[in-house]
Amino acid sequence: HQLLYENGRALAIAAHLRSIPEVLEAHTTSGHGDLLCRVVARDHADLQRVLDAITATGLVSRTSTVISLTNEVSYRVAQLLD
Repeated sequence: HQLLYENGRALAIAAHLRSIPEVLEAHTTSGHGDLLCRVVARDHADLQRVLDAITATGLVSRTSTVISLTNEVSYRVAQLLD
């Protein structure tokens, strides 16, 4: 998910995201969104619940969702060590 938020709220938002177990990672980004979050959900209804939890405090103004369908290249670093 890409999140957009008001300036000066980064610390409060990070603390809020850490309180949501389904948020696996959160990264600041350049470009359209301010944060990129990797979240987990059981189904569409559960995803809506997670998104509602993310936006519940009013710190996050909106989200944009992309669903990963397949993993074409798994996380890897071994090739960098060679």
